[in-house]
Amino acid sequence: MQGLVERHATHLSRLIGDLLDLSRITAGKITLRMEVFSIWTAIDHAIEINAPAAAQHVHRLEVTNPRSAALFVHGDPTRVTQVLANLLDNAVKYTDDGGHIRLGVARDDVHVTVTVEDNGIGMDAATIPSLFDIFEQAPATPRTTRTGLGIGLSVARALMTMHGGTVAAASDGPGKGSRFIMRLPLCDAPAHASTGSATGGTATARSYRVSIVDDNHDAALPLAMILDQHEVRTATSGEAALNIARDFQPDAILLDLGLPDMSGYEVALRLRELVTSGRPLLIALTGYGQPEDRARTREAGFDFHLVKPARPDEILNLLRQ
Repeated sequence: MQGLVERHATHLSRLIGDLLDLSRITAGKITLRMEVFSIWTAIDHAIEINAPAAAQHVHRLEVTNPRSAALFVHGDPTRVTQVLANLLDNAVKYTDDGGHIRLGVARDDVHVTVTVEDNGIGMDAATIPSLFDIFEQAPATPRTTRTGLGIGLSVARALMTMHGGTVAAASDGPGKGSRFIMRLPLCDAPAHASTGSATGGTATARSYRVSIVDDNHDAALPLAMILDQHEVRTATSGEAALNIARDFQPDAILLDLGLPDMSGYEVALRLRELVTSGRPLLIALTGYGQPEDRARTREAGFDFHLVKPARPDEILNLLRQ
């Protein structure tokens, strides 16, 4: 029941946010906080926002190409994330349970293109030209219900226009899925960025074996998607984590301390014994962040202590280090 209430509250919050944004855009009152950032930052955050809904509908949400290099854009990271989150949300809404949603990234000399593609209900060619108009929605089908007011795509187009970019839609027809394509101008890296920085240079090219242990599937799945450049295994109990570790031999373990079958401290101790390929990096995930809590995890042999909900950039930075 609590999860249902939280999902409805999140959905209502999005609707209100879209309405307010549309009002501000119409009145010319939206101010963009412009900076140079990697498009992967917005992609990671958009996936994090939509992963629980995708998991609820048993969708496979996949980034189809590796992040081989940082792709810098000049814009408002929050607003670009909002556009990508709207495109992913649209794919989740109009794809039947068990469907496949793919996010691809490409570049040319001057632009980066992010494509969100699904194998959902698709669109008739006649509906595509007006799809980004206010209050316009694709028609519902007996298997797929509409949710929302039909303003998310209108907001997305307006925000992309403000960034000097575009957003477009395509489909091969009803029942053949949809593609939404966001395009932004590339720019030079910020002055402080270096090849091995957190923005996606050589430090991110190395792949690690990472084990995520959390009894909350809605928390574990977004983390797994964010760490897509690494080899990831997830477990929802201590016993499952131990079974995976025997063969997987993880380099790093993100470990929830409140597991249903045993404490995270006990799991950590037994994992140290099972992983024989080297000393794994142990990261505690917990809702408690007082000094005494941090002291306890340090005494138990954890290398780092993160308070839930852990920020994706925190975890990525720990792995890079």
